[in-house]
Amino acid sequence: MSTNNNNKPFNSSNYYRKFSNNDHFEMKQPFTGSSTSTNNTNNNNNQSLPLLKRKSAIFTCFILFFFFSILLLLSILLPLTLLNNSKNEQYFPKQVSYTPSNDSIHFLVIGDWGRANQEQRNVANAMNNFCKNIKKCNFLISTGDNIYDNGVVNEYDKQFKDKFEDIYYQYDILKDLNFYTIFGNHDYRTNPMAQIEYGKINLKWKFPSPYYELFLDSTTNPNLSFNISFLFTDTIPYVEKYATDGKTNLTAYHLQNPFKENGQYQWLQNKLEENYKNNIKWNIVLGHHPVYSAGAHYNQPEMLKYYEPLFKKYKIPLYLSGHDHLLNWLINKDELGNKDNNGEYKNNQSTNYIISGGGAGSIKGMKYNKNCLNYLNASGFFSIEIQEGFIFVIALDEYGKELWKFRIDK
Repeated sequence: MSTNNNNKPFNSSNYYRKFSNNDHFEMKQPFTGSSTSTNNTNNNNNQSLPLLKRKSAIFTCFILFFFFSILLLLSILLPLTLLNNSKNEQYFPKQVSYTPSNDSIHFLVIGDWGRANQEQRNVANAMNNFCKNIKKCNFLISTGDNIYDNGVVNEYDKQFKDKFEDIYYQYDILKDLNFYTIFGNHDYRTNPMAQIEYGKINLKWKFPSPYYELFLDSTTNPNLSFNISFLFTDTIPYVEKYATDGKTNLTAYHLQNPFKENGQYQWLQNKLEENYKNNIKWNIVLGHHPVYSAGAHYNQPEMLKYYEPLFKKYKIPLYLSGHDHLLNWLINKDELGNKDNNGEYKNNQSTNYIISGGGAGSIKGMKYNKNCLNYLNASGFFSIEIQEGFIFVIALDEYGKELWKFRIDK
């Protein structure tokens, strides 16, 4: 980097050296009233003017130098401070063993997708390629926000064609897969129940009610199979702010109050208790709003209050959500413990929180979350395979590139 000599920083030695030269200001004899003295005084005043100008210029330079030095220091230290306070962890497990098995269930998870934009098309293409060339898919799961920005008017709304059928049904694999979905907050605008009615027209669109259970056996052979319970929940009526946001369909919102008698919250508790007592091999819960998130919306207080205690009590291994437009893997690190000498987390027995909200771009900012394990603040999707002994999770970007993977052992 070149240096401009005209902008050299102030040097105190130069300053004092100038004041030691012969032309610096010197004290004179007191005024005696003679014309000679007057002339001498005038001459001395004239000589002092350049000195005063030099002193003023030096002082100005000193102030400017000090000011810009402070700015330079702040420009260096402030980003470092913010980085230390806001850098989310990106953990890539080094030892992730995988053994293929015919006795398994494999599906892809997307969320926040109903925009009919290029990002959604990219993700759809990558999903089809993955199911076709990498691993056969049994079905697809959506974590909500199916139709932006304001949901649909009725089950015949043209947006179902524009933002769902025309995107996914152009692909040979995706068009034949069942699509299990739930409500997002954008779906709760206008007429949310129309999305349930649409499932009566399009039988691949699986949305029987605002919350429901999908119970599966891994194979048709009862001697080999294991069972899985997917509990699809409606998180919107849990979130208090939607009661006053001016956009939510309040009739539907209040009708789905989860805390009414025999309401959704009681249903969720009963199902988890029943499955726990019946030794169901795998219990997975889904909802639009995350419990923990490093995305712009951050942690959801209502989910922390109502969902996390249930997940701890019933040892839920995996919660799938969306809402934040990114891919995110989180876990309660207070329960996870420290890494071992190889930099690996070994005590992964707590609930793993997956946010798959990168179905169609519209990327937002991020926030630091101590519970973050990895993330992609861009479009993408997740591949999840469930075997009897483990759940295998892969995060992929909108072009199908593998980002990270991890395993949840039974």
